[in-house]
Amino acid sequence: MAADTSAFDIIIVGGGTAGLVLASRLSEDPFLQVLVLEAGLDLPQIPENLMQAVLTPVANTQLYKTLIDWDLKTTPQVIPSFLLSFSNQPHSGILTLWVEANLGGRELGLPQGKVLGSSSGLNGLSFTSSSKAVIDGWVELGNPSWEWSAFSQSLAQAYTVAKAPPHIAKPRNRQGPLQIAYAGDCMDEWPKVWADTIEALGYSGVQDTLTGQVVGGFVIPDTVDPALGIRSYAANAYLSSEVRRRPNLTVHTGAEVNKILLQRPSSSDPTGVAVATGVEFTDLTSGTTTTITAHREVVVAAGTFGSPKILELSGIGDA
Repeated sequence: MAADTSAFDIIIVGGGTAGLVLASRLSEDPFLQVLVLEAGLDLPQIPENLMQAVLTPVANTQLYKTLIDWDLKTTPQVIPSFLLSFSNQPHSGILTLWVEANLGGRELGLPQGKVLGSSSGLNGLSFTSSSKAVIDGWVELGNPSWEWSAFSQSLAQAYTVAKAPPHIAKPRNRQGPLQIAYAGDCMDEWPKVWADTIEALGYSGVQDTLTGQVVGGFVIPDTVDPALGIRSYAANAYLSSEVRRRPNLTVHTGAEVNKILLQRPSSSDPTGVAVATGVEFTDLTSGTTTTITAHREVVVAAGTFGSPKILELSGIGDA
């Protein structure tokens, strides 16, 4: 990877499921200098037991509430005043129990990966495609180029079906970096009994979820490399040793982005738009704060919770 500099063409905020795909694809152009800033650490930088838990299928629960989990919490639930007053009325015992169980300051945990590869290194491995009906619905909302046939072709570039039963259609001439595999017993007697039961209840059975038919009972593949017996995720799929050696790609781990630097329009130009010119980040090891310039683009890919936070801290949104 390239040595750190003070300016890059593309700065990607977040080295997770989306960010590393972009980093890998964009750095295929040797004339683009690409920087990835990730708050989490790379696999060799974390304790051995956590590294093994990331790579070991179904060991993900051992990663929760550790240094590679943001360990987010929902807002404590406050009991509405009208329910409080009603719960004091006669015959309201059941309501009181329900309120205390479901509200009463309760918080829910929201695991999110704080590691290179983000939540793709922390999740339960299930690989599910979107429904064809949902994707085609985007066309009706005004995006004519993003319909199922185009979407499915792009999706097929992301994965390789490394192990599957005979009825699963493997995309032709597609060898994406993410390895997915079906469990060896997915065609045994118990899945058949389960599928027959689902159909007997009036729900259709789905044979191949990769075709966009995902309503009904079905068996899904896992993001596991069956040849190695390890998790296949954004970091080891899209940052192969070959990709990591690219001189135009820099991945800075342990770097938490504080805000996007914006060049705002002058007061005399009320119709102008702000332009992202770089980022400010803090090195979590040294505690130093640094600004980096982006010559072309800043891409915010910090996840469901991280991206809105960074945008708000940058003055974009309601803050």
